[in-house]
Amino acid sequence: ERNQMGTTIQHRFSAPLFVGSAAQLFGLDSTANISIGFEYGVWDGVMASVYRARTDRNIEMDVTGTLLRQSASIPLSLAAKIGVEGRDNFREFYSPHLQLMAERRFGRRLELLASSEGACFQMVLPKGT
Repeated sequence: ERNQMGTTIQHRFSAPLFVGSAAQLFGLDSTANISIGFEYGVWDGVMASVYRARTDRNIEMDVTGTLLRQSASIPLSLAAKIGVEGRDNFREFYSPHLQLMAERRFGRRLELLASSEGACFQMVLPKGT
């Protein structure tokens, strides 16, 4: 929504969740990368966000756009997020990424979300450029 703001705290596992055994709680005992972020609704259906992570002092900047909204004639919602992440407070190792998200609501209490994300490529620029 336009002019809405939010704060997000993210918790990302460093190991795949279902790799390991019950002794490691299926990945839950691995270290975590925690970040805090700010989101702002630029227009209806377009949101800009910026996050700062603890690990490698990563800063990530994204724009998310709604492509389809679920309705009586459209069975699901679709959105795309494009952004770039940089290490050392956005001074090196830039990594653009794209994420596609599909969401289906079933009544008022159940929602199914599927997401796929990938880095397009990674660039390392010499310091001072």
